[in-house]
Amino acid sequence: MVPETEQHNVAAKQPSPWNLGGLTIRQLSLRVWHGINDDDVFGRAGQIAYGFLFAVFPLFMFLLAILGLVAGPHSSIQQHLVMESTDAMPPAAAQVVQHVLQ
Repeated sequence: MVPETEQHNVAAKQPSPWNLGGLTIRQLSLRVWHGINDDDVFGRAGQIAYGFLFAVFPLFMFLLAILGLVAGPHSSIQQHLVMESTDAMPPAAAQVVQHVLQ
């Protein structure tokens, strides 16, 4: 067993996450802000969102083409996939998608 005084010394030497590495909150926030600007985080986020937006529609077209090959017009697979995909849509949009797929 370790004596109580040694345990206290060991606990005192361990760094605390609340120390912030010796920085004040203002210094830390400025350092983070400059890091965000230096790495162009907001620009990269915009690039990712732009790329995702234009990648979603070809993905849906690809999946619909595969669905046409795998599942017939009135198969249970197609009906199940249509129902699952239209659950999150507003009713009017779901009706349009169901009409187009049928």
